Amino acid sequence: MNVAHPPLFTAFRQFCADTHAVPDAVEEAVEAAGGKLHASGALVEPYPMEVTSWEVAVEGRGMIVSTGTARTPRKLDKVQDTADCTVMSLNREDASITVLDAWAGVPAVTIPGTALVSYYYFRDEGGTRVAVDAKDADGTAHWMMTVRRTAQSGSVQLTRFSASVAAKPD
Repeated sequence: MNVAHPPLFTAFRQFCADTHAVPDAVEEAVEAAGGKLHASGALVEPYPMEVTSWEVAVEGRGMIVSTGTARTPRKLDKVQDTADCTVMSLNREDASITVLDAWAGVPAVTIPGTALVSYYYFRDEGGTRVAVDAKDADGTAHWMMTVRRTAQSGSVQLTRFSASVAAKPD
């Protein structure tokens, strides 16, 4: 039985989760769905990063899908590589937010005063998401899903963090 899911969740699964947030795979999936380039750019300072985004319709709803990478400085002369995928809808996405919360399968972390943003930290262990304490995640290989909701829009970002490695001298 094929269960229909709300649009933001469908886009998240298709472009972010199924691609493991690998930028080339995100690009391929978005372009196969008819996505049109929206913007692209790269920076070297304050640390190396690049991002590309597309406009795409999912179940009749306009969305922006972005993907990128960064190499962020960490403590003790280490760096951590990240890759992420974000889907933003300019529609109210309450039903998708509920399904995203369930998909995470781990408790949400919220910051007081920011009830409209939820963070989910986890490791993928053989296809099972296992909760990671946000304080213990820094510098380790893990995932973070960020879900934002407003009265007018919704978005979800899936970020894959590598374990920190020693920074190479310039």
